Parts: sequence; structure tokens; C-alpha cells
Amino acid sequence: MTNTNDFPSFSTNPGGTQLDDDPINEIALHEGDKLSLISQIDTTSLTAPLTFLEFEVNIDTKELELQEVNVIDDKVFDITLFDPVVDPITGLSTQKVTFTAIDHGQPPNTVLERDNVVLKAVGLNNDGIRDFDLVVTSAIDAHGNDVTSLFQPPFEFEVQAETF
Repeated sequence: MTNTNDFPSFSTNPGGTQLDDDPINEIALHEGDKLSLISQIDTTSLTAPLTFLEFEVNIDTKELELQEVNVIDDKVFDITLFDPVVDPITGLSTQKVTFTAIDHGQPPNTVLERDNVVLKAVGLNNDGIRDFDLVVTSAIDAHGNDVTSLFQPPFEFEVQAETF
């Protein structure tokens, strides 16, 4: 898969499509369905290998439940998952994740399929609010340059009930 943008990104496939009038892309599901997402680190336009990446993932636990994370490629980065923090009122789960290069990092202009993330739809509310988002909070290249700003905007989608 190639990046259709001119900047690096951390995203998942599938990423959703526009199904209604709000600005957030959606993924249509039935309650109880499992959604398998392949996470991708895309280093389009970087001039040196990516050696460190930190991001924050937010999941609306009233609509999505994390089932499992399966590593696809463990040769480029070591991963550290920090304990999620769940807001008891909103149900929003926030978790910090870091990737640290094992050797030289991920070369520029490449796409690394890193993980298969499986989520389960536990409730579907088409409220126009994102149910999953991922924001890169720190990115460093092999020269020590902070390239965080190149990984904007955040990746996000909403789940909604599939209709037939």
C-alpha cells in the first residue's frame, strides 16, 4: 500500500470512508462484529530513517473493545505499550505506545505493516464523534531531528451501524 499524501503517517487499513454528512470517515459494522486493522507506518518524505515514534491511541470503549494485537513485523522496532487510562464518564480509553528502532530504523519512503489490531463492536452510536483515533506525539529520525509535525493530522474513524 502506498501513501496518497506527501507526508509520513501512522494509519490503519481499512481506514474508513465517508458514509454520512459529518467530517469523520466511518466503518460500517453490526454490533458484535470484529474489525481487523493492519497498522502501517509510512515514512514518505522523510530524509533519514525513522528511529523513534510515540503515539497516543484513543478508543471509545462504549462502541469498541480491543480484543488483541498481533505483531506482523518485529524486526524494525521494539514496542512498549503503556497501561490504558479509561475515563469512567465518557468511556474514552487513552493509551500511549512507543516504537524504538532495533537497529537502523525504518528507511525513508517505505511502508511498514506493523501490527494487526482486532476490535469488537460492542455498541454502535452514529453520533458524529470519532470512536478511534491515533495521534503521533513524538517522532525522531536517525539524525536526531524531531519530525513529529510531519505526521499530522491524526488518523481517526467512527464506527456506525451497517444498514442493508
